[in-house]
Amino acid sequence: MSGTIILNLYEQKVQTDEIIRIDCTKTFMHPGGDTITSITIQPEAAGSTFTVTNDKFLDFAYSTTGSKTITVTLNHSSGSITKTDTITVVSES
Repeated sequence: MSGTIILNLYEQKVQTDEIIRIDCTKTFMHPGGDTITSITIQPEAAGSTFTVTNDKFLDFAYSTTGSKTITVTLNHSSGSITKTDTITVVSES
């Protein structure tokens, strides 16, 4: 069995240094025996990865502009599932 990652970004465009919430609180495993071992969020490609298994969200602020790819990975007892989304970060105008 597998699970489903539900990734909510409340805004698709943010400013640098603006705190946003990367929300995976509705992520779940389908019934059938597998259990979640960890949930990780990588706010941008080649950046740090944060384990958010208990809270299932990450409050984060980007320091640089551009299109950022957010990667969420759900690790479970028989494998893993990954989902990506993008957000645009702009400088203050």
